[in-house]
Amino acid sequence: YFHIKNAAVGGTPKSSIRCVKDGGVELYNNGTKKFETDGNGITVQGNINMATDSTLQLGVGNDFKLFHNGTTNFIRSANGNIQIDNNSGVVNAKFIPDGASELYHNGTKRFETSSVGANVTGITTFNNGDINGISFPLNVKNDNNHNDYDMGTGIKLQGGSSTEFYKWCAIVARGENAGAGGYSNTQALAFYTYDNAGASGGTERLRITSKGLLLGGTDAQGNTTLGGNAGNSFSGTSAIQNT
Repeated sequence: YFHIKNAAVGGTPKSSIRCVKDGGVELYNNGTKKFETDGNGITVQGNINMATDSTLQLGVGNDFKLFHNGTTNFIRSANGNIQIDNNSGVVNAKFIPDGASELYHNGTKRFETSSVGANVTGITTFNNGDINGISFPLNVKNDNNHNDYDMGTGIKLQGGSSTEFYKWCAIVARGENAGAGGYSNTQALAFYTYDNAGASGGTERLRITSKGLLLGGTDAQGNTTLGGNAGNSFSGTSAIQNT
């Protein structure tokens, strides 16, 4: 092999360049190897420093680029998707040029943008935020086997400040009775509001039953909210079981 060393007068020689016959080329800094070629490519020990506006270009046609312009970091694809995954190929995120941005959980797509908005797959919870002036969280649940038994699939809208989670209204498909395994075998559409009468949560005020009846509850003063010809009124758990 070909080997270049350097040393101060009287000092111990240190490697600078080492070229191995039918093998790699090694570059050293103060005797420490920093760069090496091999049959698979190159190996670098330490940092790779590039000046501002310098670009790392990958692909035969420089299709994929990484660079920094002094204020912004860029990941740019001229050809092909940008995909983030693990060593097993399980996808975490995928970004399609001129197309969708996709987010995954353990390889299953859960969120995807489209030309008209976004698509979400699964149960969605907005813990806090504001959409068109409506404060959330918004909870969507796909069964009634939950701590809030009577809250099935639906939307839950929170009002008040960020700490007043008990102030909420909701429109839900709620169970009408406790069936096998805690699941209801009939569902009604219920409307909940909050009127400062309770310490936690909204109160059901209106219900369309599985039989098509329109039922009304009572307000904080005990007044029935619907006239008698609109259907029966309900009150408490017994009405849920007997409806």
